[in-house]
Amino acid sequence: MASLAAVCAALLTLASCLGSNDEVNYVYYDDTAITEFSLGSLNVYVHTKSSTGSDSVYVTTVSGSNYDFYIDQSKNEIYNVDSLPYGTDAAHVLATISSKNSGLIYIKSLKSDSLSYYSSTDSIDFSQPRTIEVVSQSAAYYRKYTVKVNVHQQKEDDFAWSRMAVQQDFAGMSGIKAVAKGDSLFVFGTDGNTTTAFVTARADGQHFAKLPVSFTAGAYANAIAGHGKLYMLDGGVLKSSADGATWTTVTTNAALTHLVGYGTKEMYALSETGRIMSSADGGATWKADELDDNTSLLPTANLNFALLPLKTNDEMERVLLTGTRTGSANALVWSKIVDYSATATAYPWTFVDAAEDNRYSLQALSNLQVMCYGNQLVAFGTDNGTLPASMSVSPDQGITWRTDSVYALPAQAQSGIRVLSATADADNFVWVVCTGTGEVWRGRLSQLGWKKENDSFLK
Repeated sequence: MASLAAVCAALLTLASCLGSNDEVNYVYYDDTAITEFSLGSLNVYVHTKSSTGSDSVYVTTVSGSNYDFYIDQSKNEIYNVDSLPYGTDAAHVLATISSKNSGLIYIKSLKSDSLSYYSSTDSIDFSQPRTIEVVSQSAAYYRKYTVKVNVHQQKEDDFAWSRMAVQQDFAGMSGIKAVAKGDSLFVFGTDGNTTTAFVTARADGQHFAKLPVSFTAGAYANAIAGHGKLYMLDGGVLKSSADGATWTTVTTNAALTHLVGYGTKEMYALSETGRIMSSADGGATWKADELDDNTSLLPTANLNFALLPLKTNDEMERVLLTGTRTGSANALVWSKIVDYSATATAYPWTFVDAAEDNRYSLQALSNLQVMCYGNQLVAFGTDNGTLPASMSVSPDQGITWRTDSVYALPAQAQSGIRVLSATADADNFVWVVCTGTGEVWRGRLSQLGWKKENDSFLK
C-alpha cells in the first residue's frame, strides 16, 4: 500500500536516475486518463427450486465483456448502462483497465485513503462504488474516477404487486373503468343510475379524489384517453376533457354506441349500425372502417383496445379490438394495420379466427381485460369472483394465447370481486381496480421498470 505522495516521489526519483544517462532522452507526459474499462468472467448465483420443491442454488458464469462500461470524462465516472444479472458476485471481479500515456493506475482502499497498485490478475470488490486514481508519467497530475458496477437488484421476471388503500367508493359500484392519462389515473364507476369520476396521482394510488362531475349510468364504460385528453360517450354525446373535471362537447351526431380506444392518430368506436368507426379529427367526424368478415363476429361486451407498434416500420402500427359476445366460448379478436406514411395503404379490420376447440385460443372470460404490455398482448379475467394466478400472453398479435407464470397476478387479492378494470400506465405499471372488494392493486414486471443510465457522451 502506498500514499499518493509516496507514489509521486518514486516517479520523480526514477526520472532523476534515468536522466543521468546523457545519451538517452526520456519524455514524461503530464496528461493521462482512464481510456478503457471492462470486466472478466463473472459468477452468477441462481436461486431455484429442486424437483422436490426445496430451495437450491447453482452457479453459472457470464462474460463481463458483454456489458459495456461508459467513461464520462467530464464527471470522472465509469459505469455500465446495462446492469449485470441479478445474483452476480460483484465482490470478486477481475477488471481490465487501460490509461492514456501509460499512466499508473491505483485503487483506493474501502477502509482508508491508502492506495494499492492495480493489477489485472487481482480480484477487486465492486460490490460498492470504488475510487480509481490514475497518475501521469511525470507525476505532476492525477485524476480520480468513481467506478460503479451496476447489478440488477431484482430478477428480470419478477412481477411485484402493491396493494393500495381499499376504496369504499369503488366497492359498491356495479360497473367500473380505469383510464391512465399523463401523471394521473382516472376511475369511472356507476351505481346503476349515475356515473361518477375519481382521480389519483399515479405516484400515489392511495388517495382518490372525487371529481365534481356526473354522467349517465352507462357512460363509465365509454371512457378512453388519447392525445392528452379524456374522451367519453355520454348518452350519445361525445365529450372531451383535459383534467376530468371540466368537459366540453365534441359532437352530438356521431351515432355511436361504444368508444373503443385511441391509436396514434385515430379514435375508434362502434356504431349504432354495428360497424367499427374511426375518426382522425378527435371525434368531430367519423367514417366506417372496412371489415374482412361479418359484423356478427364483433364483440359486444368486455370491450378492450390495444396498440402494438410495428418493430419493422415506425410509420405503421397494429390496433386490436377484443371482447366477448353472448353464445361464443372464445373471446373475439379483431386486428388492423394502420399506415401513417406519405403513401399510406388502407387496410381492413381482420377477424382473428379461432376454432372452438383451439386449445390456444383466448376464452371468453368474465371481466375480460386485454392490453399491450411489454410489446405483447396480455389478458386475464375473473373466475367466480377471484383473480387467476397469472395472465395469458399472446406473442403473435392475438392468434394464440398461453398462460405465463411470469405475468403473475396478486395472490393476496380477496375473493368477492364483482367487476374489475385494468389498465397500464406510461411507467409500465398495471393497475387493477375492483368492485365488490374495493381493492386497488398496482404491479409491474421488474425488467420494465429498470432505469436506463445516460450514455450520450463518448467513451
